[in-house]
Amino acid sequence: MSYTPIFPLSQPLFPGCRLPLRIFEPRYVRMVSESSREGSGFVITLLNEGQEVIRSGTGPTRFHDLGCLCHIVDFESLSGGLLGITVEGTRETWIGQAHQEEDGLWCAPVHPAEVIPLPDDEPVDDLRAVMEELARHPLLDNLLPPQELESTPPPALLNQLCCWLPMTEVQKQSLLTELDHSQRLSVLRQMLDEWMRA
Repeated sequence: MSYTPIFPLSQPLFPGCRLPLRIFEPRYVRMVSESSREGSGFVITLLNEGQEVIRSGTGPTRFHDLGCLCHIVDFESLSGGLLGITVEGTRETWIGQAHQEEDGLWCAPVHPAEVIPLPDDEPVDDLRAVMEELARHPLLDNLLPPQELESTPPPALLNQLCCWLPMTEVQKQSLLTELDHSQRLSVLRQMLDEWMRA
């Protein structure tokens, strides 16, 4: 049985979305090194408890069993001995029974989640307008290039909004678990309508 590294974070990742990360713990430096060398990925998943506290591997895992497989698309050396990487999500992924290796790195068997994708011709002009406003934020300038928004297909646009709209991480995880992407779109539109009325 093969095992994939698991990177529990305080935020989920969606397919097609990019996320900058700062790596400093030895276990994650090893994960990044092996992933780069082997051309493999790892799974980012949302922590249940807000922080990873179990280190012995004997207790229950405290992260969600649905995450997102990702691959490294860029890296750089940062000040203070930190390693900066940018990852891109590729697909929703189920996480099996996880265990911790000697250095504390979580690993688990994983398999792709079965999704019902959003049609490429889905009308999403309302979402595109929201995304154009979001892309003006200076913190998202490099992750959401405005010149690419017009050509972004509906499935990618949906996931970008799920990833970057200012909602709670629990709300984002709830959207990630909507594996019927038309339903994911419907839930997101309901949330946007509620914000507009607030």
